[in-house]
Amino acid sequence: MDHSKQDRDDDQGVAEWVKRQGLSPRRGTARPYALTMRYPETELRERLEHDLRQSPETDRWTLGDSLLDPEDELRRMIPVFENGGLAMYLPCPDADEPHLETCISISADSLQQLIMDDRTGPLVALDAWPRCPIHHGHPLTAEIVDGAASWICPHNQSLRWRIGDLGQAVRR
Repeated sequence: MDHSKQDRDDDQGVAEWVKRQGLSPRRGTARPYALTMRYPETELRERLEHDLRQSPETDRWTLGDSLLDPEDELRRMIPVFENGGLAMYLPCPDADEPHLETCISISADSLQQLIMDDRTGPLVALDAWPRCPIHHGHPLTAEIVDGAASWICPHNQSLRWRIGDLGQAVRR
């Protein structure tokens, strides 16, 4: 296949994904979608990493770059590291995944369980992550609210933050 046909095919695939995500193409460029597209695994990783960095207690956990699942080369996964060692993998949404927010919510819940159940670190286990920025004594819960992956206060469900948008208020 010549490169120009491959480029056209790639651009068409990207255009279809952008359209399914409800994004707007960038106008006036030769490859309008390539400059504005965010891959689902990138968005998942960036949003979870952002929320991890809002609490100094979670500095020992980091997310790696997505990689191919050795058992299913059509799927990608994101490694979670604790103090540099592999702790677990989070599943990545596919490029054509219609429910990206659901994948983000499930991955956030898995990451939360890993952090709160960990019994090996100097803190033994965090009693709450992410900690409710209003009440401070309990963790938020990952749920889908109005189509968005969100952290919800279990004591007052009107208190909610989009996963990836936790602010400095979470720091204690």
